[in-house]
Amino acid sequence: MKGRDKAIDNTTRELTELRQKVFELESVKVRSERTVQDLRKLLSMQQVILDSIPDIVWLKDVESRFLAVNEAFAKASKRTKEDLIGKTDFDFWPASLAQRYRDDDVQVMKSGVKKVIEETLAHSENEKVWIETIKSPVHDDMGHAIGTVGISRDITERKLAQERIQAELAVAARIQKNMLPQDFPHLAPTDAFDLYALMSPAREVGGDFYDFFLVDNDHLCVSVGDVAGKGVAAALFMAITIALLRSTARETSAPDAILNRLNRELVRGNDACMFVTAFCAILDLRTGSLSYANAGHQPPLICTREKSIACLAAPSGPPLGLVDGTSYREESLTLDPGNILFAYTDGVTEACDKQSAFFSEDRLVQRVLELKAGTCEKIISGVMESVASFCTETDQTDDITMLALAFKGRHAAERG
Repeated sequence: MKGRDKAIDNTTRELTELRQKVFELESVKVRSERTVQDLRKLLSMQQVILDSIPDIVWLKDVESRFLAVNEAFAKASKRTKEDLIGKTDFDFWPASLAQRYRDDDVQVMKSGVKKVIEETLAHSENEKVWIETIKSPVHDDMGHAIGTVGISRDITERKLAQERIQAELAVAARIQKNMLPQDFPHLAPTDAFDLYALMSPAREVGGDFYDFFLVDNDHLCVSVGDVAGKGVAAALFMAITIALLRSTARETSAPDAILNRLNRELVRGNDACMFVTAFCAILDLRTGSLSYANAGHQPPLICTREKSIACLAAPSGPPLGLVDGTSYREESLTLDPGNILFAYTDGVTEACDKQSAFFSEDRLVQRVLELKAGTCEKIISGVMESVASFCTETDQTDDITMLALAFKGRHAAERG
């Protein structure tokens, strides 16, 4: 009897345990089914979100197989989303293009840094479409790369606008270049002077300028200036300054009077508070007398025949366009035959190398001394080559302008 009861108890216990396991299994199954349902709902919601994005969006695994794409992607590729899932770019595009896409994916996953790609897609012989693609890495909880996510958008309108702006800036650059005198005097025994100048803008157009012209048969006006800032606004202010300078210099041959009037005119209506530094000088070709005035510009260099060089010491007033009523002071000196006036903007001395070191005034002085025996054109070209070599691994960040004027003699023309 006891044996039978014991067997019944064992059987009951085993059935209870079995029922418990069945219940647990059923619970796990229910939870699994619920989890699957929740995941499906989540994926469905994610897909709805993806499809609502007008840009092309996709998700790839570590092997660059498509895990998810949106409606925009399917429409652009002329395939269904179901056809794309599980495939790679090699299933759709030419091998060279697919390999480039794959290389981009690998690079992004390896570096962990997103990549921005701009490229053209030809839709027809008469139409070119620009696409911008941003690829970013996808990581798991451990920080391991497990795929990439990408988004592409049509940027054709933006690129066309940029091309229009570039075309307009190219025209503006040509106009600005033509505003500066390019007809330099040809060196001849009868010339009383030699002169050459250069302006290299950091952008398409710049705010630096140089100018030179004969006020009359015996007086030469030269000037160098630097508008604060760069680009179109600086170029417009530069054009106004040159026009005012030329008109004023033909009414008076006094550099201080030229700067005084320039300042009054530039202050008027200058709501943008722009300003320009400027050096202006008048050379008497008969005597070598050089009168000059300075409005906040770095002093030019004076080279003598004795191979010495020094900054042109002169009182400097504030830049033009800031303070109405400013009075600039005129100074003068006499150039001996062979003396050279070298005027420049700070884009020369502040040109930087890859260590952010400046070209500096010391390097400029040394280079001008090395070149002073040559023509003014060779001096300017030599300095520019040295600056370019110094900054060979960096971009030009400021406008560069130089003007060299050599006085050949008081009576050079008569001697000829």
